[in-house]
Amino acid sequence: MLCYIFCNGSRGDCEPGICLANKLIKNNNNKVIIFGNSYNEYLLKKTDIPYKIIIKNYIKKQPEKVTIFQYYCEFKNSIIQQIDEINKIQEIPDIIFGMGHQLGKFLAEKFNKPYYHIILQYSQVNQSIRKKNLICYYLEMFNKILMILISIYELIYFNKIRNKYKLNYISDFNDYIYNNDKQIIANSLILNNYNYIHHDKIFISGNWNLSENNLDSSIDAIDGLYDFLVDSNKIPYIYLNLGSWSQNINSELYKLYESAFKRINCKVIINCNIKIKSKNKQFFHCSSINQHELFPKMKTVIHCGGLGVAFKAAYYAIPQIIIPKNMDEPFWAKKIKELGIGDSIDHFNNLTSDNLFNMVNNVLKNEFIHNNASIVSKSIDINGVENTINKVFKYQKQY
Repeated sequence: MLCYIFCNGSRGDCEPGICLANKLIKNNNNKVIIFGNSYNEYLLKKTDIPYKIIIKNYIKKQPEKVTIFQYYCEFKNSIIQQIDEINKIQEIPDIIFGMGHQLGKFLAEKFNKPYYHIILQYSQVNQSIRKKNLICYYLEMFNKILMILISIYELIYFNKIRNKYKLNYISDFNDYIYNNDKQIIANSLILNNYNYIHHDKIFISGNWNLSENNLDSSIDAIDGLYDFLVDSNKIPYIYLNLGSWSQNINSELYKLYESAFKRINCKVIINCNIKIKSKNKQFFHCSSINQHELFPKMKTVIHCGGLGVAFKAAYYAIPQIIIPKNMDEPFWAKKIKELGIGDSIDHFNNLTSDNLFNMVNNVLKNEFIHNNASIVSKSIDINGVENTINKVFKYQKQY
């Protein structure tokens, strides 16, 4: 079978697509092509999976400096290119999967082929099956109106093409992308534990085990890291991840981290790109590392709230601290705290040396959080990719 996978967004959107592709290829030698964005091409190059870049990334700022409006404008600036590139595809697939803000669904309609939308973020659960309070409802309505207003020209352009293929008129890109008959939630760590969605209307696959992707450097391959970890049985080690879209660290932020951690007897591995390496022996810097190999050696994981890191930390029973910036990150920060497997600062802009010190110190010593992390870890189903494929092929046989 020929399978197309469309994935847009950060590494957290692309890596699950790679994982799904690898599994599909191993199962009966299915042919797979990934359609992604220019930002994630470095990941796709590390695989043997055929891919095509159909989206450029325009935003170059750090995530904490990007507004929701700017994210919408990036979508607006790339949507016509995405439509044109997808419309050029001539080889007809058997199945199409979509992840993130992608228009793979259009190709499925054009060729009359089955489309499965893989939900990786809470915001991608369509509104008809998501439970929300009144404030969330009004915020989503405002975002929807904003999205429509700034993309009127793009909607007209898309509908003209759709009309050629006798496809239905659409009035909103968000509704079009996220409202689907066949929906699969791939990251169910938190959604399974809380009643935020109507489970009977979607398929919850279980979490996708990304450990087989091997897209990062092992501990032994990173110069100096093995020696840095020599005290792992004596003092706590902390992993600080700034997110795949937030890999730069300025001197002011670095001093904040130094001030917080110098008061704690620990060592810190910082996942980031930094031009001038500090001589601080308490810190070790790396831009790429196999988290599945590293996390069992860590006592705490600090990150911005990306669900990929949150899942891995939870799976290895590592208490975590989330410092969210925007998009879905505040949501996951709240849920990790509700699960009792970590703590969070309300927003990155409110991060200080003192509140980081207090939170790290508490999490390291908090037996309640450590016990909860252990319990949650044992409850996580990591057969999500296999469950998804079994579900999809079972459906294919029925029809």
